[in-house]
Amino acid sequence: MQSKTIVKTLRCALTDEDKVEVGAAAADFGQEVHDLTDSLDSFRKSIKAQIENAEAQRDHQLGVLRMGYKLQEVECSVDFDSPTVGQKTITRHDTAAEVAVEVMSADERQAELGFEDVAQGG
Repeated sequence: MQSKTIVKTLRCALTDEDKVEVGAAAADFGQEVHDLTDSLDSFRKSIKAQIENAEAQRDHQLGVLRMGYKLQEVECSVDFDSPTVGQKTITRHDTAAEVAVEVMSADERQAELGFEDVAQGG
């Protein structure tokens, strides 16, 4: 009669040492699950914040498009005592368009008269 050795998966009772090892491994995996769940929650919050930011930017851009203009800083020149004494004319540099005619402030009127040093205490 001929025989050979094989390996077969069979049921084996756990020893006390096996129980400690399996328990420790289960605890490690439990901690890993907890850590990954925390990471997932954090990731979701981060992505949600990014989505909300993108939505806000989109809504802002749609508002600009709907209004047909945007506000931005533009270099302008100020001509004092124009068109009349005590007024100033503000003109855009980029288009040369007149932006506004305003009443000169008290400080501006004093500066035009050469009293800016007196007003500043000098």
